[in-house]
Amino acid sequence: MGIIDVNTLLKAVMEDVLEGAEGVSVSEKWEKLKEGGQAFERRQVMTLLGHDVTLAFRGGNRMSVLDVIRDGFLGEGLKEEAHELHHRIAIFNPHGYITDIVSQADVIRFVDKHAHHLGPLGDKTAEELGLAKKNVVSVKTIHTAADAFHVMHEKKVSGVAVVDANGVLCHNLSTSDLRGIRPGHLPLLLLTVPSFLRAEHIAPKRVDKDGTPEVISCKPTATLKSIVHTLATNRLHRVYICDEHKKPIGVVTLTDLLKIIDEHCAK
Repeated sequence: MGIIDVNTLLKAVMEDVLEGAEGVSVSEKWEKLKEGGQAFERRQVMTLLGHDVTLAFRGGNRMSVLDVIRDGFLGEGLKEEAHELHHRIAIFNPHGYITDIVSQADVIRFVDKHAHHLGPLGDKTAEELGLAKKNVVSVKTIHTAADAFHVMHEKKVSGVAVVDANGVLCHNLSTSDLRGIRPGHLPLLLLTVPSFLRAEHIAPKRVDKDGTPEVISCKPTATLKSIVHTLATNRLHRVYICDEHKKPIGVVTLTDLLKIIDEHCAK
């Protein structure tokens, strides 16, 4: 069993398209990307399957939200049940059919609705939780989208901060920005990141005055519950923590939040 998500899509784009366009001139890259698009279009679904999913039985109603976080997403169950980090859980019924999929984002939205249960933990700041000193993977606004996706693939991250020459946060580029891309769109990867984000194939989002998707950030003094609320209400997978000059000094992902909640409950 497997699942197709934006990360498996990035892997396919890397294998079929971007790797074949390395080490050639810009004009040749354009042709290589078009050729790679044809190979990408011929890809069979089975070759795209990833394993970023775990299973849970619908009848297992004794599983608490903490169990879902700890055992389902973080893979910290019993030794024989431990697994790698997963971002979604497939719920199956007694007949073996998958009836629902629960994601990390679903759990964060649930936590946001019941934020009062976080207690004192919810009032701790990003700085106090050590989130304001987390390494931020970034690219410059002058870099192409292809370069940025290369960085994501190499660093094994699903998003990068896009900063200007002064290190100021301007945009966020993530694997989700590959949604809706078609073989004919692949040459757009040679555009700079801001231009790529303004491209027509990108799904409608809240945009800044320059037409690029709005990037949402917070200060080191932001509380955990406010960060949870920001991610939940804006349906984000990450939020950057910026200093007074709007330079990213940290990033908080859904997984980070689940780990914090799990560690707090373990104490």
